[in-house]
Amino acid sequence: MPVSHAPSPLLEMLAGITDPRDRRGIRHPLPAVLGVAVVATLAGAANYRELGSVAADLPQRLLHILGAAGIRPAIGWRHRARERCGGC
Repeated sequence: MPVSHAPSPLLEMLAGITDPRDRRGIRHPLPAVLGVAVVATLAGAANYRELGSVAADLPQRLLHILGAAGIRPAIGWRHRARERCGGC
């Protein structure tokens, strides 16, 4: 099945979310990070550790479509994300 390169309604919706992060700490666009999180969750990730593992294995072509080309989750990212959500 061919993958469309046109923005999907999901990506358009994610682009409309206000980014609460301090600008000094932003490395990747919020819609890209959220898009990767959605795809990883749909692929079976049930927590932040699994989300990072699944996201790290996503093909570059898919990451590019999500606007996240070159993003590779790091342990520090997962740790910070877990702290921000209260350990969820």
